[in-house]
Amino acid sequence: MWRSVAVLCASVFLAAWSMTASAAPPLRITCFDVGPLDAAAQPRLRAAYAKIGRSVEFVVMPGARALQATVNGAADGELLRVAGLENIHPELRRVPVPLIESRTTAYARRGEAPDLSSGWAALRRYRFAYTHGTRIVEEHAGDLPGGFAVESVRQAFSMLMARRVDLVIAERGNAKMHLRRMRLDADVKAVRPALQVTPLYHYLNRRHADLALGLAEALRHP
Repeated sequence: MWRSVAVLCASVFLAAWSMTASAAPPLRITCFDVGPLDAAAQPRLRAAYAKIGRSVEFVVMPGARALQATVNGAADGELLRVAGLENIHPELRRVPVPLIESRTTAYARRGEAPDLSSGWAALRRYRFAYTHGTRIVEEHAGDLPGGFAVESVRQAFSMLMARRVDLVIAERGNAKMHLRRMRLDADVKAVRPALQVTPLYHYLNRRHADLALGLAEALRHP
């Protein structure tokens, strides 16, 4: 019964919010990747905004510029970032419900069986490639001697097939997209489980902090 009452209250809250916000202009939300994570997150976020009576437009920018635009108020929000940015940039407000999860995964040539049971530390025994600027890999394994930072996921998989590395470390959705495009689905396999699962959150510039509660409710009850 109490659960039903809570859901009803949330619905009433969102309906009231929608009535007051229906005439507002679209919010500009920055994103810096056109890969599967963004493709999955955008419709979910658009639907959450629609529930509170707002519309959005997505603006693609390089990663550093996208963040800076939201921090300085040139944009209204950032599509996806890890938790904790609000502690570094007080101008940001994080919507506290994860929008999507990122799965950082190792990939090997099919038929090989690397032992990654000890997680990131196991990479010390292997040569591996990852995309330059991938923060999570750089934090956990950037100083390992077998790591190669390259310009693209495609280049990393080319190195794997040329046996220049033993593993590729990449976000699962992005890796699957490139493997399909390179026609390597039958030649490369994911090493399970994922090295790390990271929840990703939507951020707002602080002038829109009043939207965070409504968005959180909309994401909890899609």
